[in-house]
Amino acid sequence: MKKSLLKIILGVFTLTFGLNASAQCPTITCPSDTTINNDQGDCGAIFNYTSPTGIDLCANGSQTFSYTGAVQTFTVPAGVTSISIQAYGAQGGDNGTWLGGQGGYAAGDLAVTPGQVLNIYVGSKGSNGTGSAANCGSQGGFNGGGNTGATCCSNAGGGAGAGGGASDVRLAGNTLNDRVIVAAGGGGAGDNENGANGGGLIGDDGGTYNGVTSTGGTQTTGGLAGGTFFPSHTCSPATDGSFGIGGDGDANDGGGGGGGWYGGGGGANNAHGAGGSSYIGGVTNSTTTSGGRTGDGEVIISYAGAPVSTSQTTGLGTGVSYPIGITTNTFVATNNFGSATCSFNVTVVDVEAPTISCPGDTTLCDTTATTINNIAPVTADNCSGETVSYILTGATTGSGTGDASGTTFNNGVTTVKYIVADTSGNLDSCTFNVEILTCVGINENQDLQGIDIFPNPATDFVTVQVNENYSSLNVSLTSIEGKVVFQQTNMTEKTLKIDISNFDNGVYFLKVTNGTKSNDYKIIKN
Repeated sequence: MKKSLLKIILGVFTLTFGLNASAQCPTITCPSDTTINNDQGDCGAIFNYTSPTGIDLCANGSQTFSYTGAVQTFTVPAGVTSISIQAYGAQGGDNGTWLGGQGGYAAGDLAVTPGQVLNIYVGSKGSNGTGSAANCGSQGGFNGGGNTGATCCSNAGGGAGAGGGASDVRLAGNTLNDRVIVAAGGGGAGDNENGANGGGLIGDDGGTYNGVTSTGGTQTTGGLAGGTFFPSHTCSPATDGSFGIGGDGDANDGGGGGGGWYGGGGGANNAHGAGGSSYIGGVTNSTTTSGGRTGDGEVIISYAGAPVSTSQTTGLGTGVSYPIGITTNTFVATNNFGSATCSFNVTVVDVEAPTISCPGDTTLCDTTATTINNIAPVTADNCSGETVSYILTGATTGSGTGDASGTTFNNGVTTVKYIVADTSGNLDSCTFNVEILTCVGINENQDLQGIDIFPNPATDFVTVQVNENYSSLNVSLTSIEGKVVFQQTNMTEKTLKIDISNFDNGVYFLKVTNGTKSNDYKIIKN
């Protein structure tokens, strides 16, 4: 029963953790779906959008490093190219009620690459004095805190505190020269004196003896030691600070110097030790202040999300022509945590109707039903693939697809309606008439002999051919509406050609007269 319950708990934990990781690591958001009309005269539309960029929310976080007494490491997460560092130096050792100097503070940003390893050194507080007895050879704080004097003077009294260690971050190595940021340690307390604070760019000065003051570390040199006890001093004297190391305190209860970029000088003869200096020369957007930290040091590294690898897997790019219909654009963001996908649709609507042009009205003369050809319409569209259909009404009825050429038309007037449709359902139409006349007795009056009219029907010219001798003839051509469109009087030549090329298609009446005699003809213009 216990094993089954444990499996359930682990399963729920794994499922919950997996869902959270999948939902956040990484993430990508696409633009909204968009619908646009086609560009005029084009079977598509130019579309612009901002390409989405994936973000790795799992790369947001921070890591705090506390004192361990050994070097620690930080590996830069995937997708992270910049980190922020906050470093706190350690406090100097106390001496009874007298407190060690506080550690300094340094902060800044550091450019990094994913997978890069940084070495972290966190300083510890210097050893405390006893407050009532000599305190010789006490260890300074980890990472550069100055010790108390190794060999006590014969008159050593209440003791002293050792210097606090610095906290730093090292890039590409573990030497003091590899440090990119340092927060200084505070100086150890003296006999009846509080220790000096770690810097700032310059550590605070320590105590004074015989007119000589132990000084704080700077950006270029270690702090100086305080004055010796007396000229015949035979116990351990105070020492100067150096690069990364605080000076030792005088063995007559002088406090140790704080560690730092450069260490503070050791205190002399009951005097407190000086603070080390901080360093921000290897970081940007940096700041540093003196003091503020009690106890051991600390380093905090924080980092923000960063763009991940983003690629488009389907669809079209920005600023190009999108076709009529729906185009789906899909993007994927990928890193070592996993991947995330988003999509959006671009719908282009064809709102431009096709065009169609019909032939002109047609009139033919026949005695029976007539098959008509060459009456196809002319169509155009911004997109290809339009289709044509027709409807016949009047003397002839019916419908079909394509053009009506090849259809047999009955006598009378038939209206042909052509309809063109594009693939998006946009329509246009046109109409024209086909008239079939019953032309029995086309030479209705034949008082005059030897006169031929040809061709009939005609397109460009009608010829009047006179085969007999007439002194003069009068010729007239009248439209079906009764309007005289051509007239020739006193014709004496044997051949007359009448230009009808610019006349409307239809029926015309030709009359040839000689005195009181006349011939009448129906002429069909195609």
